[in-house]
Amino acid sequence: MSGRKGYQNYEYGGYMTGGFVIERNMASGNTMTKPVVIASPFAEYNWHWLGIGANAKIGYVPYIPMLPSDSFLPPDKNHKITPVMPGFMARFGPYDWLDAQLRFFSGFPEPLPTSIWDLSLGTGFGMTDGSGLRIGTTFPHEGNIYFRGHYLIDNRFGLTLRYKYGKNYFTDEGVNNEFAIAVSYLLDNKIP
Repeated sequence: MSGRKGYQNYEYGGYMTGGFVIERNMASGNTMTKPVVIASPFAEYNWHWLGIGANAKIGYVPYIPMLPSDSFLPPDKNHKITPVMPGFMARFGPYDWLDAQLRFFSGFPEPLPTSIWDLSLGTGFGMTDGSGLRIGTTFPHEGNIYFRGHYLIDNRFGLTLRYKYGKNYFTDEGVNNEFAIAVSYLLDNKIP
């Protein structure tokens, strides 16, 4: 559900994430496949210069730990699991032109296992409907950069593309490329 009045807008609802996490032990070649099903309720409210939001991920939630010592676990143990993970979003700056955003375990689409922190700059190119482009980085993975584009079609359909490029999560060798796509539909988009 969402609504807009001038520069103020709100959005609340939920989404489901499903799929599989496949891990391969580089030394032995063994693979492990685990199903992922996550329900994510969320709410966000934006004024022209400020924005706040909260969410939760409920289910089998794999995430990459913050502690550097955890990053060098054996390949079949390279992430942590939690049944519930809260998240938040804070934004400062006019979202239609240039803003800075900080997210903690909050984002869609999000390749899994996910990063915990997300810091980005974004622009709406003068649009106030939530469409725009962001460039940012994720933590704890230093050196990762991502691009995220969102476009709202006919005030109902949303298309989001995300590409992340950076160092491999668990070794200093190689690079990690991630691409994610999300399609959304606004059930009740109230525009006065």
